[in-house]
Amino acid sequence: MTRPTPPHLRLLTGVHRERARGTPRVPASCPEPPTWLSPMALEEWHRLGPQLAAAGVLTQLDAVAFGLLCQSFADAIEADDQIRRFGKIVRDKGTPRLSPLVRIRDAARQQYLALAREFGVTPASRTHITVGPPALNDDDPTRRYLG
Repeated sequence: MTRPTPPHLRLLTGVHRERARGTPRVPASCPEPPTWLSPMALEEWHRLGPQLAAAGVLTQLDAVAFGLLCQSFADAIEADDQIRRFGKIVRDKGTPRLSPLVRIRDAARQQYLALAREFGVTPASRTHITVGPPALNDDDPTRRYLG
């Protein structure tokens, strides 16, 4: 399987075509956080949300998916803290076995990475994110003037 050619190389070879994407134009903004976020997830929301909104990636439609991203981050960190406290190995009737916290942490990390790719948070995924021009607000006086 061949790897996709990076955009800057496609520009150099003259094979770069902008793909028409049928995505609706929604104004970028940082939505209100869901009430079900843990305190650590809420911190991540306030840290990352404004950056993604400023980049034009986060909209009001993304509140639940972005909330899941923040909560999976918090779950992974909290599970990691518990692993440090209790260890990776637990004894079950005298038999050592892997702590369930390791599986919880690993699942949270996988979910975080999957959602991070959706929002362009990882370096490789940023090359696949295309943000169109911002949607114009109907209350924009410039739009009313130009009609």
